[in-house]
Amino acid sequence: MLPAFFHRTPFFRLLLPFVAGIVIGFYITIPAVYCLFACVLFLTGMCLLFWKWERIAPHRWRLLYGGFLHLFILVAGIGITSLQHFVPSGQVKQGVWTVIIEEPPVEKENSVKVTVRIQADLSDGQPIAHDEKVMAYFRKDSLSRTLQQGDLLMVNMLLKPVTNAGNPYEFDYRGYLNRRHIGRTAFVESGQWQRIDRYAQGPLLNLSNRIRTALLDIFRQAGLSGNELAVAEALVLGYKADLDDVLRGAYSASGATHVLAVSGLHVGIIYLILAAVLKLIPFLHRVRWLRAVILIAALWLYALITGMSPSVMRAATMFSFIAVGDATRRRAFIYNSIAASAFVLLLVNPANLFDVGFQLSYLAVIAIVFLHPYLYKSLAFKHRLSNFAWDLTCVSIAAQIGTVPLTLYYFHQFPVYFILSNFVVIPAASVIIYGSLFLFVVSPIAGLLQIVGWALDKFLYFTNSCIFTIEKLPGSLIGGIRFEGWEILFTYLLIAIISVWALTVRKNYLFMALALCLLWVTGATMRDIHDLKRQQLTVYHTQGNSLIQFINGHNNTIWYDSRNPSFNASFLTGNQQTAMHLNGLHCTKLDSVLCCAQSAPDQSGLYVNGNFVQFAGKRIAIFTRNLSLYNVGQQTINADLAILTKNPDIQLQQIIKACNPGIVVIDASNAPYRAGRWEKDCLEAGVKCHRVDKDGAYTLSIR
Repeated sequence: MLPAFFHRTPFFRLLLPFVAGIVIGFYITIPAVYCLFACVLFLTGMCLLFWKWERIAPHRWRLLYGGFLHLFILVAGIGITSLQHFVPSGQVKQGVWTVIIEEPPVEKENSVKVTVRIQADLSDGQPIAHDEKVMAYFRKDSLSRTLQQGDLLMVNMLLKPVTNAGNPYEFDYRGYLNRRHIGRTAFVESGQWQRIDRYAQGPLLNLSNRIRTALLDIFRQAGLSGNELAVAEALVLGYKADLDDVLRGAYSASGATHVLAVSGLHVGIIYLILAAVLKLIPFLHRVRWLRAVILIAALWLYALITGMSPSVMRAATMFSFIAVGDATRRRAFIYNSIAASAFVLLLVNPANLFDVGFQLSYLAVIAIVFLHPYLYKSLAFKHRLSNFAWDLTCVSIAAQIGTVPLTLYYFHQFPVYFILSNFVVIPAASVIIYGSLFLFVVSPIAGLLQIVGWALDKFLYFTNSCIFTIEKLPGSLIGGIRFEGWEILFTYLLIAIISVWALTVRKNYLFMALALCLLWVTGATMRDIHDLKRQQLTVYHTQGNSLIQFINGHNNTIWYDSRNPSFNASFLTGNQQTAMHLNGLHCTKLDSVLCCAQSAPDQSGLYVNGNFVQFAGKRIAIFTRNLSLYNVGQQTINADLAILTKNPDIQLQQIIKACNPGIVVIDASNAPYRAGRWEKDCLEAGVKCHRVDKDGAYTLSIR
């Protein structure tokens, strides 16, 4: 089985070492010149072996030749990744810049988020060429709402390196932007920018922007608005700027969020429409290559209009291979087409491998191609409607099986009614795409535009209503699921073993699956036993706020202080609570616990006496604005650490006299000038210091 599969999928054989090379190059920096030298050596060896292979003994040298080829691809993957390795700038600089907006702007609560590429630095009066992508946030006003992709701007802004807060299990925003080659960010106030030109990205991108803008205007002229407009824009054109959090949440909770990202489903529908239309043209039957060229050009134009996301690029590449196979009268082996599209996309941008959407897209397609035929054949229906419903169910189940390990790992949630939602969105997506294309065709005729627009709007309203209804069903979303990296490997191994067992019905594979389940349960049990013994203190990085967390087993206690009434401690600690399988939060205002002796609440393991806290055998002194030296006696109490929060009026010598701390932790609620003074005093006194606003959250793991 496997030898035949590898024989029919040459690109899959090349893809495996190439992916391995990308992973190695991503985590280990190897100079590209070394990779080039190694590639030349392997290529030379391949040429010599090929010459000797063909002339002397073909079978003797085949294995060695294949080894050299795979090593060549491996090293090439390392080299390409090294060449595209992004090193972000750590410089803070105020200046005047000319920039081009590269992606559609997204409105936030108080700002408009825009990805821009700097063209020139005008700070010194003379333009100096500069090429850098920056994530800019423009103050939201009536003017910034008019920003569009392709605008050329002159902006006065302060560039700062992208940093993470350093809190436990937080989203790696810096890593996310670095993978997109964005290393700095800026906030642009009103009046600090002006538009110089529109459509300044270049002829091809300008054309795509103009086409997309014109098509978006047709949607609005047809009377679409609100959620209906947002879904039509996202589903047909890949324009997501008008999607709000409520709508995104509804589609996510119902398991239909994939339809909002232009991907294989959408490109497949476009491909089928174009193929059907081209078949109506007689002379194209004789000139098959011309039909393939027209199909490929149309697919990539659609990909360009919809933003060239990894999923649409993958789909366009795969269908391009299918079109070429059809033109040469060869039936393309679908796995080879998938592998070829992945190879090409990774060759262009190796960072695609670490994109969540890229991973989910390929896993979904592979699962559908592999599992769908077997699931579909397991039941037979005579009626067309029943057969169609079962076909959709099989597609949904197959895609969910292929992607559920990654969705549990990345998003820690599972949509229970995904089959029901896919019954709605998959047929609806076809109707919406067909209807939108018809709308674009009849747009010059005002009367037809309004009639078709009204029908499309009502259908979109019906689709959204179904999604909101599914979201509100009891238990529609299971959230807070703990799922770690090693469990991804176990899950995919289990899926593979069970699939092979179902195909071969051999008991050995069933025993292997049971053994794997036993090993999985053993690992999870050992992890839970370890969790019962853990004790950890964390001082979070929350700008202008105080948040101190105590973890004792599964107990999660938080002391906080904030002047912001909307401050949400559970939002900041939510990822950690899921990843560490903590119980519900026990939140208390900081000043209310640092006032008098009290017994330990619940199972928190805390004992408080004035400024002093004992936790897991560690002594902690907390100095605040209102309680800088409360209940501090004449005798020095040796503390393991001292936490300074909320700008206490205290000198380092007073702290040393009161508690002689092993380390001083200065949280982010303190004014920068005070934090800087304490940090300097600690350096002079030889006391360890951790400044949260500079060094990130402070964590003390006791067990």
